[in-house]
Amino acid sequence: MNEPSFKIDLFLARVGSNYLLRALANLTEAFDGDMALAVVFMAIGQAATDHLGLNRNFMDFGGDGLIPDELRRPVTVLSIANSLQMPRETTRRHVTRLLQRGYCIQVQGRRVMIPAEIYRRPEIRQVIEKNRRDLQLLISTIRRTQLLKEDAEDS
Repeated sequence: MNEPSFKIDLFLARVGSNYLLRALANLTEAFDGDMALAVVFMAIGQAATDHLGLNRNFMDFGGDGLIPDELRRPVTVLSIANSLQMPRETTRRHVTRLLQRGYCIQVQGRRVMIPAEIYRRPEIRQVIEKNRRDLQLLISTIRRTQLLKEDAEDS
């Protein structure tokens, strides 16, 4: 085992875990402390836009950077359950609660999606703003240590 490499891996795991836990706590707060509901919400939003890739410039999507509804693909409960490795019935119950609370809509039969307008809600905007802050902290922490190859080459 390469000892310096292992130390770097441990450090990156620690700062990555810190970010993940902060992100989950922020999102869970918006869903009255229900982490599973928050994760299902996040999975629906992500699955509906995965086909667009991450390399696309967010400015391509207009004024506020939200992906327009016509580019979102509705997803099935089964696909969300599979992506989260969660039982289908449990996932269905969470999706039903999201539908009842108005956090997603049902389209194309039983498929669901989160319309762009949901991301404009104050409680979701707050989660997004906190996530940006936490992600910037993660990135700056990693860059400051110059542990990643790209950072070392930029110096």
